[in-house]
Amino acid sequence: MRRARITVTGDFAEQFDFKLEGEFNQADGINSPRTAFSTTDAIAN
Repeated sequence: MRRARITVTGDFAEQFDFKLEGEFNQADGINSPRTAFSTTDAIAN
């Protein structure tokens, strides 16, 4: 798997809610075997 998107949502103390969404990207493996995470959406209300 080269790419995966993860979403976490929830609420805290019945007054706050949040959403965090991001992607894990895997390098092609030729130059670097690293896996990176980038945030695509972050909301706190």
